[in-house]
Amino acid sequence: MELPCDGFVLLVGDGDFSFTRSLVSKDSLKASAVTTSNLETIESIQQHKQAAENMNILTEMGVQVFLETDARELHTHPAISRASYQRIIFNFPLADRHNIKLNRALLADFFSSCSQILSDTGQVMVTLCKGQGGTPADQPMRSWHDSWQVQAMATNAGFILTQVLPFDVSVYPLYHSVGFRFQDKSFNTDGALIHVFEKADVVAAGDSVCARGVVKCGGEDYASSRYVADKFSRDLLEEPNHPLSLLRQHLEKSLSGHLGAEIVPDKDGWCVLPGHKSSVSTHPTHLASNIHHLQDSQKTVKDRKNEANLTILHNAKTALITHGVDRQNGLEPSGNCCQDQDICRMLPDNPESVFILIRKNPLTDTADCKKKNGQSIVELVASPVERDYTADGCCGCPNPDADTTSSLEAYRIETEGCGSQVMETTYCVPADETSTHLASPCTERVYHCRTSLLENFKDLHPCVSLENVNTNSSSGLVNAATTDDYLIGQCEHEIRNSRMSETISTDRQCFVVSGRSFLPGPITADTLSVRHEMMIVQKIPHESTGVQFTTGANMASTGINMAAVDEVTQQQNQPQDANSSDQSDHRQNRTSTLNHVLSCLVQCLQTAVKVEDVGRTASVSLVGVEKVTGVKLVYLEPATNTRQTSEQPPSQHRPCQVLAGVVCQVVSSGEEKLVVLLHLDNIVCQICSIDDPRILWSQSKRFTDQFQPPSSSFPPQFQQFSLFPMRFTHDLSFWQNDSDSEFDVTEMYNIILYTAGDLVYSVSLRDIYTDPDTGRVSRCYRLRFTSHDQALPYLTSWKLQSLIRMEVAQKLGVTLR
Repeated sequence: MELPCDGFVLLVGDGDFSFTRSLVSKDSLKASAVTTSNLETIESIQQHKQAAENMNILTEMGVQVFLETDARELHTHPAISRASYQRIIFNFPLADRHNIKLNRALLADFFSSCSQILSDTGQVMVTLCKGQGGTPADQPMRSWHDSWQVQAMATNAGFILTQVLPFDVSVYPLYHSVGFRFQDKSFNTDGALIHVFEKADVVAAGDSVCARGVVKCGGEDYASSRYVADKFSRDLLEEPNHPLSLLRQHLEKSLSGHLGAEIVPDKDGWCVLPGHKSSVSTHPTHLASNIHHLQDSQKTVKDRKNEANLTILHNAKTALITHGVDRQNGLEPSGNCCQDQDICRMLPDNPESVFILIRKNPLTDTADCKKKNGQSIVELVASPVERDYTADGCCGCPNPDADTTSSLEAYRIETEGCGSQVMETTYCVPADETSTHLASPCTERVYHCRTSLLENFKDLHPCVSLENVNTNSSSGLVNAATTDDYLIGQCEHEIRNSRMSETISTDRQCFVVSGRSFLPGPITADTLSVRHEMMIVQKIPHESTGVQFTTGANMASTGINMAAVDEVTQQQNQPQDANSSDQSDHRQNRTSTLNHVLSCLVQCLQTAVKVEDVGRTASVSLVGVEKVTGVKLVYLEPATNTRQTSEQPPSQHRPCQVLAGVVCQVVSSGEEKLVVLLHLDNIVCQICSIDDPRILWSQSKRFTDQFQPPSSSFPPQFQQFSLFPMRFTHDLSFWQNDSDSEFDVTEMYNIILYTAGDLVYSVSLRDIYTDPDTGRVSRCYRLRFTSHDQALPYLTSWKLQSLIRMEVAQKLGVTLR
């Protein structure tokens, strides 16, 4: 409060004006820039013995003193409203001794009035007695109902809490607290806190839901959801001084220097790929405690209820949920997730789980795409219909083997600005079929967002040809690898990439490429559907490299916990015959190459890594390669400089062990390559002490200014600028459609994402109930809302959940409860 201030300072509700006198006497503030006020009249102020003397001294010093000033109507005061204030101070407000709701109303009206006279960079300081604020900074913390809910009142007026400071009365020797029982008596100020608020953008909830946008990529326009289009419009890896950009540059410099890696730019056409299925997928053998993947139709009512109860117990939180306000201000603890769940966070477990894009101007005159493998193309005309495929069908396209009429209907699109114009849709028809038979829709029209940089593996290595596609039938690949629409779409994709002037050196042993990936899935506190990856591809030599083999013990000394290679180490130490010597040397080369790459990462990130083998719990498939083996998970160990803030209890900080990436060996065209896929969002959040990856997308200057020069040290440390952001909880309950044998939870996730964006940071299943009489199945999901850089009022969160309910009911055909 006493710090120097360049603008005007306004004090509100100063009982006998002793605090104003003490503040001005420090000479840190210009008396002519200070205005102080009180609600008392000229008669009632006389009850305070020192008030008259203080008013005379302040007036002589040049301070403006006003009586009969209502803190709720500052913006209407004839003199006060004419200035724009840099600092507004309200110490120990009180409206009623017994009615806590009146005190909340006083704060709400005060903040609303302040928002109209405060400068854009100004601060509002509110001092409250011990426990009144209701934030975790109060120790002990009162229950939400028993507090003044100062942060909620400020949020409604567009403020965020930036600081919480202790109020030390000894710093103000002339201050005399008055107002105990509305009398000229002092009250206890021990444990009082100063809450500092600043203006912020207010989250707006429009009336339109699932809005559509346009993605521009590779010179083409694609119809998509507004959420995907907004993410496409920003490339955080290229934004100057963004922490993700700084991390990418730091890693590229280190990998280029230590490994001689060639830095391959993420080409414009690589992020949008043909087809409605991802070319990479993982196949976990089981998903522990994940009720979303249960086949409900094959289980009894008792089994489903027991499994739902187990999930509820697993997801139970210790926080108190009252009136939609989530009193747990930390992130939802992730715990020790099983390796199956971790591998699914990096790679899609369902190849159809993608964000669909519809090209608005398909190419139908490409000669190479007109005919492929004895197939011809028939152009059909389909008029637009009301159903928006990009909004409600983005995660599961129609089965190519399904009825042709339903397939045709599903691929009719109403794009923006089409009006009543006729839209062309291209279909792929085998040459030996009659023209009246329609095959599956051609992916020349349907595209998807890249789910992983592994989908661009064949773009990095021109030697991988389409002939390799048909060799994967024995590895359990999805049907999309051999469908005709995939071949034609892939043909066009190759033609488009061949037009690019950049070339990749074929004599290099290591390549590095970074870019965005879009992986739909569950909405959790520590994951986003859009993330940034770096893929390192290192050739594994067959012959002996001369590199000394490093055991697990020696790796630990370099900062690498190689739990994944213990089995390999044991095999190396066992006696071997001559027939297995070649395999042993090659196995040694694999481990040495992996150790070499990870050692470079450890040296670059200045933190230890841990590698765990997934064993037989999961396998990875990649279209266009012979096989993928040796799948391992890379974790970042706890950093020594991990910042512990007062915002979260110690048990709710980011997990000590963070998933950093996936390691595997890919065999293609007889060559074996080590592939390290890094999750840059998780890495930068861990080393920069960022609690939530959603903060990385913030456009607030409070975030971006923290990483501007001359702060060139790496890694840059993030300072939380919004303390204890409001978190609201709403439940979504509904009866499933009777005709649905299995509920499409992924589609529900996408509807929530398209409606509320990243404001929903957690969606968890709370209950599954089956009516014993009708057999109808009811589900209940808990949605949690928050914003780390904007003011999110409760009414806005309520409106968003209402829009979500309407969209879920309309597009999934469920009955709301």
